[in-house]
Amino acid sequence: MGRKIVIGLTSDFVKDRKYSDSPYYALRKNYTEILTSNNVCSIILPPIDENIDEYLNIIDGLIITGGNFDIDPKLYNAPEIHKQTIVNHERCHFEYLLTKKALKKNIAILGICGGMQLLNVIFGGCLIQDLEEHSYNLSIHEQKPYHEPAHGIRIKKKTLLHDIVGQDQIKVNSSHHQAINKLAPNFIESALSDDGIIEAIEIDDRNKFILGVQWHPEYNVTQADTKIFKNFIKSC
Repeated sequence: MGRKIVIGLTSDFVKDRKYSDSPYYALRKNYTEILTSNNVCSIILPPIDENIDEYLNIIDGLIITGGNFDIDPKLYNAPEIHKQTIVNHERCHFEYLLTKKALKKNIAILGICGGMQLLNVIFGGCLIQDLEEHSYNLSIHEQKPYHEPAHGIRIKKKTLLHDIVGQDQIKVNSSHHQAINKLAPNFIESALSDDGIIEAIEIDDRNKFILGVQWHPEYNVTQADTKIFKNFIKSC
């Protein structure tokens, strides 16, 4: 019997003193649970730049997880930082470097929420820094509890995402105040919410698995979420 597939998960870098007086790393358990249920070994990757090459020698796939922070607007040449934008410089810098190197090694990548936004920025796109200011219905996109659907999305046919879930429309949960503004070149918008927010993106190259989703499939709200993880694991 061969070794298990190994998937790396990025982690939060937190200084809020809720767990420790010192800064600490954190990741919700449901990320690892859904991988374990699929017989996958998950490894949490602390944001240490010096370890990136070693991480990439170990893992077969990469999940860029969501978090309570925003992509640094300097990375997409925004002229100013919105007052609602929260930047975590240590984590953002690490994930940027890690993802760029993972792309060079052709490692399968699943970007979740902020992870999708990071993929868009790395490939040359930019973000809306605050949805409410752009007249979107933020109450739809910032929900609690997360284990229930918040809104529907429409999935475009002839996309990787459509092939995976096999449906034109699904319900998803939601927790974000930023979103994609300009889509990166060489990417396809796979899904849209009813109010026009890009909810999923993918590389326009079926030889690679680079998929980003704006919602949180690790909560496993629907069968579509299950299928996304299974297909990602298969690609690894």
